[in-house]
Amino acid sequence: MHTTLKLMSPARVVHIVGALLFVGGLLLWSYKLHRVEPTPVPSTPAVQSASDPASEIVAGWLGPGDVRLNISVVGLMRRQDKAVVVLTINDGPPTAYMSGETLMRDVILKSVDADGITVERSGGGLRIEAPARLEPDPSAIVRVR
Repeated sequence: MHTTLKLMSPARVVHIVGALLFVGGLLLWSYKLHRVEPTPVPSTPAVQSASDPASEIVAGWLGPGDVRLNISVVGLMRRQDKAVVVLTINDGPPTAYMSGETLMRDVILKSVDADGITVERSGGGLRIEAPARLEPDPSAIVRVR
């Protein structure tokens, strides 16, 4: 008896090996991405850094008890019937707010006036004065109306 052995072409072998590698990669990444790992629970509460104002703002929103409130008026802008105030809250970055916006938990900006703002905190009002406007330098550029 005479048997002939037929070999596959090299191009076909490369295609088969490539397809097997592709399917193997899909299976590997599917396993890695869909594997559920238990989330470790810390035994001690997280300590927030006193030098990080962002963590204090988040703690003010989410934490229990009274909110630490340190508001500084950076600037006031008024155009027609809209007033905007730029505030720093608890040493955070300057941010613009309009009347009625919530600044922190239980703290609402009630009004923006020419010389300051009024905030409501837990039902009580608090007036915060804007910094005094500096007289323009006569040698500087001055806006004329």
